[in-house]
Amino acid sequence: MQALTNLDYAQSPIQSCWKLFYPLAFSMVLSSTIGIVDMYLAGMIGPAAQAAVGIGDQFIFAVIVAGTGLSCASSSLISRSAGAENRSLCNTAAVTSVLIAAVAGILSTIAAVLFCSPLMKVLHCNSSVESLAIPYTVWCSLANAPFIIVLTQSAIFRSLSRPDLALNVQLLTVGVCHVLSLLLFFSEFDGSHSLKALSLAWVVASFLGAAAGTFYILRDILGSSPVLSVNLQQVCPAALELCCLALPAVIAESSLIGGNFILYGVSSALSDSASAQAALTVKLKVEETIALIPIMALGMSGSVVIGHHVGAGKDKLACASALSIAKLGSLIMLVIGAFTSLFAKDIASCFSQDAVTQTGIFNYLILSILYFPACAFSTTMTNALEGAGSTSLPMYLNLLILIGLRCGVSFMCAISFHWGISGIALSLCVSQVLMALASFAALGFFFTHLKAPANQIA
Repeated sequence: MQALTNLDYAQSPIQSCWKLFYPLAFSMVLSSTIGIVDMYLAGMIGPAAQAAVGIGDQFIFAVIVAGTGLSCASSSLISRSAGAENRSLCNTAAVTSVLIAAVAGILSTIAAVLFCSPLMKVLHCNSSVESLAIPYTVWCSLANAPFIIVLTQSAIFRSLSRPDLALNVQLLTVGVCHVLSLLLFFSEFDGSHSLKALSLAWVVASFLGAAAGTFYILRDILGSSPVLSVNLQQVCPAALELCCLALPAVIAESSLIGGNFILYGVSSALSDSASAQAALTVKLKVEETIALIPIMALGMSGSVVIGHHVGAGKDKLACASALSIAKLGSLIMLVIGAFTSLFAKDIASCFSQDAVTQTGIFNYLILSILYFPACAFSTTMTNALEGAGSTSLPMYLNLLILIGLRCGVSFMCAISFHWGISGIALSLCVSQVLMALASFAALGFFFTHLKAPANQIA
């Protein structure tokens, strides 16, 4: 019988990680283009349409957080099951995670339909933005279930060392979305240049992507007898394990968003709040564009490699692999961070003509030479913990350091010490370095003092 994974333990962890990394990174880049195209097309309608798309995207981002948590749980359980060559549990976990994704998507759609209008009131949107944002958000929410399913299916494919299948699904989804968006947007559908055209394209593309992913699971994962390959007695224990892994992961992801909101709040208390918030926005966008995608892709790929090693009972190899991958990621981000710091002034002048905003952007980006490698190291370490079966430790670290410590220090430096934007930038850098050190210690503690759950479900 064919092995569940083609991961070669004789290869270096970097080689194993690379096979998963580049398709995943390319998929993430492709996905990011959907929002860019939608924002560009909305600009042809007007500022109100762009604002509506921006608000609607926040609902989509909330769905991404939920989907990321579930996909993290699926990847952890399935990677360890594949490493242990437990085909029954692997197939059962795959099917169960897709079913949970469907339920979560349906519930999020219901929530969006019910609470979209009240949330617009809370955001104090003007009538022109609200009239566009509500239908756009509601229409986009119809894609929540297939979208979360696609995220979960991608986790299943990479956990079984088949990132090519995930890339195929992403190519189909993004391609259909772009083509359909352009066709409907420039046609007479619902009137020329309609946001409904963009949301409908997203819905159709998401359903087609989920259908393609389901086809690949039936053909390449479950095999010729999909019903017989699933152990019904393991469905409930697998669902419980997935939920226990997913909930801390969702909280950890949400804490990052909450932390950014708090930093915006601290920025609003500064004398030139608008410039301070603009500088923070540019910092986050630059970080997202040149650092976040490769860091996330490397962390997710490493998580699968570590999960396989833990499932196979190779804990020492798992720990060593995590450290090797983290060192590589840190080195790459050190180079990128060095260039970002070197050209911080030029980048700041490109994004703003306001002197205060330029200074703020410079203060943030000049520290990239430390911030980027620390971020890469901590992300890889926490993803390694998740791959090994612990999503609680990363959650605690995020809450304690990236929420509690970071926000407290930023308030103290920016407000109490009157250091302004420089104080927030310093707190970000210091907290990220501490996060890197704490995550390294947490990984060692996990493998030394906690029993790695290689295969808890019999």
